Amino acid sequence: MSRSKTAKNATQGTLPGPRKGPLDAAEMADAALTAAMIVALLAAGRVLAAGSMMQVVASFVVAVLAARRRTRAVVMASTAAACIALILGGLGPVSQAALAGVFGWCGGQSLRRGWGRIRTVAFTLLVAWPAMVASVLLFFPAIAINRKLRELVFENVENQADGMANILGGIGSLFDAVGLGIVDRALGSVGNRLQNLADFLIDNWLLLIPATELVYSVIYALLIRAVGGGILRRLERSLVDPLELDVQPAPEGPPVPLALNDVVLERNGVPVTAPLTLDVQAGEHLVIEGPNGAGKSTLLDALAGLDNLGSVERPSDVVGLGHVGGTARVGQRPEAQVIGTTVGEDLAWGLDDDFDVTETLAGVGLELPEDRPSSELSGGELQRLALASALRRKPKLLLADEVTSMLDPREQARIIDRLEALDDATIVRTTHRDDAVASDRRIVIRRASHNAVQAVDAEAAASMHQAGLQTIRTNVGENRLIRLRDVAYSHAAGKPWALPVLHDVDLSIHRYELVIIEGRNGSGKTTLARILAGLETPTSGEVDRASGVRRALAHQHVRLQLLRATVDEELTSLAGVRTDRESTGGADQQARTENLETAIKLFELERLSGRRIDELSGGEQRRVLLAGLVSRGVSLLVLDEPLAGLDAEGRADLARTLDYVRLAGTSIVVVSHDVDWTPSHVSQHLQLEDGRLRSIAPGISGTPRTGGTP
Repeated sequence: MSRSKTAKNATQGTLPGPRKGPLDAAEMADAALTAAMIVALLAAGRVLAAGSMMQVVASFVVAVLAARRRTRAVVMASTAAACIALILGGLGPVSQAALAGVFGWCGGQSLRRGWGRIRTVAFTLLVAWPAMVASVLLFFPAIAINRKLRELVFENVENQADGMANILGGIGSLFDAVGLGIVDRALGSVGNRLQNLADFLIDNWLLLIPATELVYSVIYALLIRAVGGGILRRLERSLVDPLELDVQPAPEGPPVPLALNDVVLERNGVPVTAPLTLDVQAGEHLVIEGPNGAGKSTLLDALAGLDNLGSVERPSDVVGLGHVGGTARVGQRPEAQVIGTTVGEDLAWGLDDDFDVTETLAGVGLELPEDRPSSELSGGELQRLALASALRRKPKLLLADEVTSMLDPREQARIIDRLEALDDATIVRTTHRDDAVASDRRIVIRRASHNAVQAVDAEAAASMHQAGLQTIRTNVGENRLIRLRDVAYSHAAGKPWALPVLHDVDLSIHRYELVIIEGRNGSGKTTLARILAGLETPTSGEVDRASGVRRALAHQHVRLQLLRATVDEELTSLAGVRTDRESTGGADQQARTENLETAIKLFELERLSGRRIDELSGGEQRRVLLAGLVSRGVSLLVLDEPLAGLDAEGRADLARTLDYVRLAGTSIVVVSHDVDWTPSHVSQHLQLEDGRLRSIAPGISGTPRTGGTP
């Protein structure tokens, strides 16, 4: 295909012919994004007194949507933008949002069909000009009768013209500063003409506004065609073909048995497992064990038909993922799987049968109201909700990846019993815990040889510590870093449906302390962690923080905190190490750089250098996050469920590493449900129960020691 022909096709759009049916997920996402951009542009126009200009820019956005999507997507975006505009700015922005939709749709149809300028202008005048005139004429009777409203409208016209003149004057001054005074004078002349035109329109508003709108409509049509076409051509060069979002057909038979025969599984083209030979028979329960990075999640993805296609022998090409009686996949990140805004909505998603919400939740140990927002759930509650939603589909093959990693011991046992009771389902689950039951078949997989790594021995780690982690200057002049007094917190505080989480919480944390706070799922541990890290404000009570204290939180949903593409980029970003050429170094930068080098060794991350974040296992991602935060040299480091996804070796290494971090001057708070994990040198071991903190460690009182040295 020639270059000119490609450009022409890009201008005309790439959608297939007309089709029926509701909007699919991609169309709805594009419509929602377009609506948000329309509102943002119109809001900027109000601030800059350039509403007409921003209305045209919003039309460019709508034109791109109209050229690539169906008309109903444009209607949805324009209606949503108009509704939001009504709430935020009254009738004026509503009119602008609607007109942006009409003009954008006209321009999009022109681009989609490859019309020329004359046909584009004619179509726009036929459809959009009457709408533009009507939007103005609706105000005429009120303007004619109400003098104050008339003055307000006229003042708005003057402000629009003055705003445009000021913008042009500012641009002109930039040209004048570089010796292009002729451009400055030309732009100033245009600004003056706009102001004169505004005055003329005010004097002759009844007759001249419709004629003016005719001129504007022609200009809008030509601008939208030119700019929208350029945007479309750029999109076609940079975007890949859209994926078909149709759900795969329902399975005609069971998705098992399955088999792998001496297969090496890959993640993004990188081998992550040793050669695997495995068979999965109908009705059996398999427990997959192995260290972090051995490829356990990759194996489940292959069994689910999500990756390594062709590596699994199955009775049918159809996996039936998500279908009733097919395959269900529950991953390590429940926050990415719970898609309903409420508990009941998530359980009902994609199914139209009647069911008992209370009974369904009780099966996984949850007692939650149907209308409880999913955004308010803890990690453990989200994990059980994701499992309940999967079980609602009565899968013949359940693939469960670390489904108890965020649960306390009692709830772990409950979930294992629930899975064991599924006699009519084949279950393949991964775990780091010794929680296999007698009827389970245990499979241990190991890292590929190129992924092999030796644990850091105690002697080597001690020498690194003596060389290594430095305290970054924080100017903290007090021994006590933070104190909570009578702290309470409620979700939706002040509303009839407020949900109390914490109350009467008293806690002091000093230098060189390691504090462990344990509690059941939903007890408020994450809320307390966010308060300690300064990310939440208590409903009542006091939080006293020493001057100069710097805090950081390692969230339990670790993937949400990793924002860079690769491990190296993420580590330098988290550590606060400047990599740009303008960096001047300094004591803090030098200390952070050296800390990062030490932390990479302590957390055994050398082998991950250059890897993409999405290629890592959950445990590996957590080690990257902790290494970066430790290197930054914060005064108080709060770790929310840091053990989730870590194998036994990783837990032991974490305990030893946290002690080195503490000795380097960073106080640590570990929030966890793992009561069987206790590192050395714990200053306070507390339990959060019924919203209150109490000491549970023998010989340790609720008030910490006051000594300032380790």
